[in-house]
Amino acid sequence: MGFFPGLPMLLRALAPTLLLTLGLQAQAPSLSARLAAAEAVMTAHYRGEPRDVARAASNAAIEAFNARVKASQAELDAAKADLDRSLASDRKVQADLRQQLKALDLALKAVPDGNDEPGNARYQTKVQERKALMGRINPLVERENGAVDAYNAKVRQSQEEQNRARAEVRSGREAVDRRFAAFDAFAKGGGDLAFFTDVNRVLLEARKTGDTGALAKARALRRELGTWATAAEARNPHGLIVLEVRLGEEPAWLVLDTGASDIVVAPEVLGAAGISLATGEDNTVVVVGGQRLLGRTVRLPKISVAGEVQSDLPATAVRSFQVGIDGLLGQAFLKPFVYTVDERKAEKLVLVRKP
Repeated sequence: MGFFPGLPMLLRALAPTLLLTLGLQAQAPSLSARLAAAEAVMTAHYRGEPRDVARAASNAAIEAFNARVKASQAELDAAKADLDRSLASDRKVQADLRQQLKALDLALKAVPDGNDEPGNARYQTKVQERKALMGRINPLVERENGAVDAYNAKVRQSQEEQNRARAEVRSGREAVDRRFAAFDAFAKGGGDLAFFTDVNRVLLEARKTGDTGALAKARALRRELGTWATAAEARNPHGLIVLEVRLGEEPAWLVLDTGASDIVVAPEVLGAAGISLATGEDNTVVVVGGQRLLGRTVRLPKISVAGEVQSDLPATAVRSFQVGIDGLLGQAFLKPFVYTVDERKAEKLVLVRKP
C-alpha cells in the first residue's frame, strides 16, 4: 500500500499514551460544524441541475452555437455577394479608366523638347487629362475601399462574437465536466454514503441532545436529499420508486420493494424516531440489487405510508445503501392492502385495505 505496515499500527498504539501525556483530548466536530460541512457538500454535489439535465443544456448550448456560426457565415456570404454586386459596375468603370490611364502614361513617357512649344502644349494637355482621369478613379477606389473595409469590419465583429461565444460554451461545458468528475470521484471513494450517513447521525445526535435548531437543519438536508434521490430515480427508465413515509413523526424515504418481505430502515433514522435497537437480534437482509446487508431486528410502533397507518410492525435496521434513501418498504407493510402504482402521479402508491 506504499507505507510500512507496522508504522500506522505503532502510531495508533502510541496515540492514546501521547494524548494522555500531553493532557490533550480529541474532540469531535460540533453539530453546527458538521451541518456547515454538509451544506458545503450539498452545494458542491447535490444542488444545481442534475447530470442529464446539465449535459442536455450543455449540448443544447453547443448546438445553438453551431447554428449561430452557420447563420453568421450565411450572413457574411450574403454580404460578400452584395458587396461584389454593388462594386461590379464601379470596377468595370475603373478598368476602362485605368486602360486610358495606362495609354496616357505611355504617351507621357515621351517628354518634348523644351523649345517645342506645340509639343509642350500637347504634353500639358495629356497631363491634365491624366489628372482628370485620376480625379474619376480615386473616388471609385475610395468607395470600393470603404465598402471592403466595412465588410472586413463585419467579418472581424462576427469572428470576435464567435470567439466570445465559443469561450463561453467551452467554459460552461468544462464546468459541467469538472462538477460531475468531482462527484464521480467523491462517490467512487465512498464519500457519498459516508456523507449521507453522517447527515443521519447528525439527525440522531440532534434529537438526543435536544438541539432543535440542528434537528431542523438535519431534517431539511435529509428532505433535500430524499427529493434529490426521488427525482434521480424518476428520471431513470429503470429507476426505483421512492416513497416518503413517517416513522412516528420522523420522515423517511424508502424504496417500494413489493418483492421484499421486510421493512428496512437506517438505524440513525430509527433512533431519531425514538425506536431503540438495544433489544433487537442480528439479521441479514437482501436489499435492492441483491446486496446482502447485516442488520438488527426492531419493532416499529407506528409507520404511515400513502395515508395509511400500521402499528407494531417488524423491521430491520440496516445502514444506508444509497444516498437519499433510508431503506425499503416490503410486504411487512404492504400485505394487508391491495396496492397500485402510478408513476405519473405525485402520490405514486395507492393503498386500499383488503376486505
